[in-house]
Amino acid sequence: MDRLETMTILDKIAKKINKRYKNLTNGRYTKLTNCEILEDLYRIKPYDLVKKTFVIQKRDKIQNTNFLWVQVQMCVRNRDCIKTIEEVIRNERSYVLN
Repeated sequence: MDRLETMTILDKIAKKINKRYKNLTNGRYTKLTNCEILEDLYRIKPYDLVKKTFVIQKRDKIQNTNFLWVQVQMCVRNRDCIKTIEEVIRNERSYVLN
């Protein structure tokens, strides 16, 4: 979901799905969640894994650059596509260039 082409398709699907969720609950608009979009998308076109990069909103840009702090999230539907699982611990300081 990091490609513009994929996000354009997802946007069209979300607009169609959103029409079903425009019900009022206690006088409030029911917001369509990412989970609901991904569930409906899976029914339309089954997938093994979805990967998306998100900007970490509470972090500033990296000093003197336009780079933003990000995190990658994955939604795995088919566990068979996972080859290995290992814990990786990274110290942010180890990436600082001297």
